[in-house]
Amino acid sequence: MRTFFAALATHGWADAELDKMCRTHGCDHGAVSQYFDDATTGETLWNPATRVAQLFFRMTEALVPVADRPCGVVDLQIDEYAVDPEAFVGFVDALVRQYLASNHAIFKVMLAGYLPQAVVMAERSGRTVAALTAPIERSTEAISVNVDAFDPVGDGRDLVQRAAAAARSMPAA
Repeated sequence: MRTFFAALATHGWADAELDKMCRTHGCDHGAVSQYFDDATTGETLWNPATRVAQLFFRMTEALVPVADRPCGVVDLQIDEYAVDPEAFVGFVDALVRQYLASNHAIFKVMLAGYLPQAVVMAERSGRTVAALTAPIERSTEAISVNVDAFDPVGDGRDLVQRAAAAARSMPAA
């Protein structure tokens, strides 16, 4: 388990000192951060705070039926997630295609909160999300008859910019 508290313990902090620190600050030894590691290379794609990691993983699981394919992310239960880069990039690509092809503003907003971080992780695995550069046709699913929010070129450009901004806030180690 790679955590801040484990590192402190290796530098001579006794468990009693760590327990006292945690009681004072309301934490536990393993609650500092978690790792999303590329399952093929072992490289860390992202090292977010525990709560952020858990939320991202739960959102990923929730989006599996939307993408209609496996996500490629497995919770190893030791503050680490294994990411199968091929499966994950396929999953992200499917979501980006739906995001860009939809004209439903609310559907797009819901996906927009997840996709920038997912795109960054896909790119950090050395792969590209093809939907960001491919021609996109209007979807016949998740459509809106009231407001037409279909703008694949503008939405794609915006997603790339939001992913770049997210990358600056996403530590990899």
